[in-house]
Amino acid sequence: MNIVKVIEDNIYNSCLIVIQTDKYSTREWCRREVLIAKLNNCPIIVVNCLNDKEDRSFPYMGNVPTIRWNLKKNGRIIDIILTALYEMLKSLYNKGYLDNFCKFWNISKNVFLSYRAPEILTCIITSEEINNQKDFIILYPDPPLGFEEINLLKRILTNVRFLTPTQLIRPFENFKSDLEIMLLEFQFQIVQIYQKMV
Repeated sequence: MNIVKVIEDNIYNSCLIVIQTDKYSTREWCRREVLIAKLNNCPIIVVNCLNDKEDRSFPYMGNVPTIRWNLKKNGRIIDIILTALYEMLKSLYNKGYLDNFCKFWNISKNVFLSYRAPEILTCIITSEEINNQKDFIILYPDPPLGFEEINLLKRILTNVRFLTPTQLIRPFENFKSDLEIMLLEFQFQIVQIYQKMV
């Protein structure tokens, strides 16, 4: 059995729950699993279960929600499940929202949709897609990243604008009522999807 193929085939409709123990970052397959999830834009949560320390934390586990969990101090598994469920729903919402946003504003060229805030791995993923195109946008959910993070990402991808939907439509504020209608319709669709899942 090819473990990489098994992970890749099942990660698309999953939320990866990383149980970060003292030895987690020393395990090759644990690190690979995180990278596969990140490269496929999948939701991830990190459950911090460190007892003592890590000699080196795996750097690609960042940019995701982290919860502290300690079984000895009344840690509850339901907290992990609820956080994972929330991240899965947020990921589905962000995907649908950004897809519909691009359709509504007729944005189809020179754009990459990131369903979480962009990071260095996002730059690596999109660098092949960009191929020196001018005016390329990485569109990600609000809120916008801070100035310091954007500057770091722009050192890697100099010809890219990192924008949220709010930043992108600012010049078109007179269309706000149309956008509000679109958002309401989309929120209704999300509720219907969620009701089918439950």
